[in-house]
Amino acid sequence: MSKILYKYVFLYYFALTACFGLLDMFSIHLFEYSYIIILALIVCSFKYFKTNVVDGFDYLMIFTILLISFLGYVKNPYKDLYKLGLLWEILPMLAFFIGKDKNNKNGDLVLKNGIVAVMITGAIGLALYILQPGWYLNYKLSVLTDVTDFMWLEMTRLSAFWQYPYWMSYGVALIYIFILGKFVIDGQYKNKVMIFTLFFLFLISILTQQRASIGGILMATIVYVIIYKGLSKKQILSVLLYSFIIIIILYATFYLLSSFLDLSRLDFILSKYEVFENSKNNFLSDRAEIFDNMKDIPKTMFGDGLGLYSHGADSKGLKHYITDQGYMKMLYETGYLGLVLRMYLILCCLLKAIHNFRNCHVECLVIIVFLVSLFGANSLSALQMHNIVFWFCCGHIWKKVKIKYKY
Repeated sequence: MSKILYKYVFLYYFALTACFGLLDMFSIHLFEYSYIIILALIVCSFKYFKTNVVDGFDYLMIFTILLISFLGYVKNPYKDLYKLGLLWEILPMLAFFIGKDKNNKNGDLVLKNGIVAVMITGAIGLALYILQPGWYLNYKLSVLTDVTDFMWLEMTRLSAFWQYPYWMSYGVALIYIFILGKFVIDGQYKNKVMIFTLFFLFLISILTQQRASIGGILMATIVYVIIYKGLSKKQILSVLLYSFIIIIILYATFYLLSSFLDLSRLDFILSKYEVFENSKNNFLSDRAEIFDNMKDIPKTMFGDGLGLYSHGADSKGLKHYITDQGYMKMLYETGYLGLVLRMYLILCCLLKAIHNFRNCHVECLVIIVFLVSLFGANSLSALQMHNIVFWFCCGHIWKKVKIKYKY
């Protein structure tokens, strides 16, 4: 069963979750689709411990998962919020063992297979974004109780089958990192196909209007193209030329979109990238409000309960919640202990990837992008932000290093 779940759930993770999103958009709710992924995580993790040599890091990972799960249950008086935290934030950590499993020989296919799924979903999302059919707008706005002009613009960001753009924005960033890394370092993919694909992913990222995705793409480009010393001067000049061409194409594309979109939506897109704009919706001031909201809540060793300050807390009418600050959410919900344990695990994986960058460059950048995004998002707390891929990459680093050094 574990082989079947690995083959059809994880190797086709992006396609599967895109299908789930499509079904949800058309209100085909046969069951909670995400439970398939949770089941696969549990079953494949059990298989890992039965068929692999377990080391101290594995025990620390499972200890952290069990400890946070137990303390989070004891501390949180709202068990429905605890359930959200357990299912969508803690159990995804089990993907570490799937990435590390010696029996899973083709871990790169998780991202490679995602190229077609993300491209097709992005193309459909772009069509829906431009055409904005009435039924689609009603679907996206159905989660709102008060539809103001600002919220209308906020909810019309490119998001394909979902009401929020997280699946698309984080998905295109991950696939972009994978394709560019395989082209620059591993010499895969043809120039024309690669350039078109990267341009399309970058365009979709811009229209999702998520800074984490844009930042991840730009950072990956800088690392792969400028910092990486394996490129010759001729290759760097070629990439710079391609970059200039892409900028021109993006400008032309934006001009073309102006024929379909009204001025208010175009202004809204541009305002998303005016980071230092002095307005109430400014990135820095939005995050400062989160700190202000939590300033009277004491920080503790064991936290106040898993999921207590999630988005679900707002829907329950609770006064305090943390919507866009992943580190703070970890600290308040799981305490200093939970934050330190998780960050220790992540940093160990990151350092191992940095020391073996040529072999683990994709996984290394995936971890860095998520770590940076946590300053402005709860990116490790939701399946739609592909936190499963993050933990899978953490485990895959250990597997790749073991293969390289044969120990």
